[in-house]
Amino acid sequence: MTTRRTRSERVHLQVQVHGDGDEPENDDVLTRFPWPMTVFAAGVLAVVTTWLVVTIPALGLWVIDRTAPFAEAVQMATRVWIAAHGGGLQVGRSLWTVVPLGVTITFIPIVWFLTRRAALVVAEQTEEAAEPERLRFALKCAGLVIVAYTMGVVAISAATGVTERLGIVLAHGLGVSVLGAWPGVMRPFRVFVLDRLPWWAQPVPMAMARSWGVTFVGGVAAVATTFVQQWPRVIALQDELGFTGAGVAAAWVTQAAFWVNLVLWGVSWVLGAGIRLGAQSVLTPVGTDIGFLPAIPVFGAVPPEGPHHEGLMLWLVVGVLAGAVAAISVLRSLPHARCDETAVVGGLSGVLGGLLVVATAMLSGGDLGTGNLTGLGPRGIELLVLAPAIMGLSGLTVGLVWGLVRMSRMRRAEQKAESGEGSDPTRPSAGSGDIDSNDGDGDSSAEDDAPTSETEDSGVWDRLDAEDPQINEEPTGAVEEGAVEEGEEPTNPRLGPVQRPEQ
Repeated sequence: MTTRRTRSERVHLQVQVHGDGDEPENDDVLTRFPWPMTVFAAGVLAVVTTWLVVTIPALGLWVIDRTAPFAEAVQMATRVWIAAHGGGLQVGRSLWTVVPLGVTITFIPIVWFLTRRAALVVAEQTEEAAEPERLRFALKCAGLVIVAYTMGVVAISAATGVTERLGIVLAHGLGVSVLGAWPGVMRPFRVFVLDRLPWWAQPVPMAMARSWGVTFVGGVAAVATTFVQQWPRVIALQDELGFTGAGVAAAWVTQAAFWVNLVLWGVSWVLGAGIRLGAQSVLTPVGTDIGFLPAIPVFGAVPPEGPHHEGLMLWLVVGVLAGAVAAISVLRSLPHARCDETAVVGGLSGVLGGLLVVATAMLSGGDLGTGNLTGLGPRGIELLVLAPAIMGLSGLTVGLVWGLVRMSRMRRAEQKAESGEGSDPTRPSAGSGDIDSNDGDGDSSAEDDAPTSETEDSGVWDRLDAEDPQINEEPTGAVEEGAVEEGEEPTNPRLGPVQRPEQ
């Protein structure tokens, strides 16, 4: 008994014949649209995706505790998303201007991924193009993503009533999109910025990044140590605020959004500049002055008021280590620099790394209200002085020592080479009788300079090869057939008579 084939199971075959000048069509869905539309859509999709990254956790908390309406939960998530772009967050009657950098840094890889996917489609059309054309396409793709993302952020912020800080939102949107879009187009179009820098400047960006990473790790260590020591106070403050159940989860999720800010504040602390928590509270490695603090559990980790133990000054080693890392990263690419040059280069590397630390740390500050709750974050003037100074002096010292050690090694190597040549046992002395005189015509000095071992012989020919490249011509003893008369010894114009092998 046969079964009837349904319509959905039928297979349709289609054959298309192309002429000599025809090219097969590309069936990729993305390439069916003009490439500007594809790239611009990637920027719009990045806006939607970053908004979902913030909204989905908020809806999860709403599912746990449905005391608030669904629309209010979505509106609150949107406000947090805008605050991550510098728009501020309205909490009751207070405006929080501290940017939750813990949320902001998650947007950058999203923009990077979507930009890269779009750039791969466009790059297929420029595989055989020259580098200037690939660079133009890369700039166009990155620019379209940046425009789309920034326009989306500004439009949503304006639609939700955030109009006073639209300039700051625009700047943060540009920063996030640039940091994500430009790296996303570099590899697909084979365009690398570092390769376009002068050779001596190519290791500088990586050196700055490494020194910044050292200080960031130091900030993480300082914040973690403080929380471990003051954890009972944090829990006690949380209990006093009456958080229970979903309230505890919401409080810690909200505070986790500012974890990068806390680490950057810790960076300012380990570099000696300290932290300002409002108008009356200052934290430094030397001591702590506490005034009015907001009732937030995370501030329970603030050390007790008063002077600290002298051992806390050892945290300044973080800045010294960061400057050394910056200097070594650059000096490894300068093998022939003098000690004065290595000192200058090491110092400048440390200073540049310190300025990068200052720039990123200053993004972490802001207000948590008015009055005594303004100006939270790193102490800007102190950090601007101490960070480049500590890291620059460390880099200068490491560069100087690096150059002196290298110079000492080179001198020892030269002395060893000279002593080895002077005591070479294969070179006979001038007064020895082991050298036969050449009929007393005074040619013994020429024989003294002749190579006396296989090693010296190879060294002589190596020098001859370097001085006269014509000696490397391939046939050194070969003689063309018929070029030598019978009974005549074949000769080479450069090496003289050619010995025939014995039969």
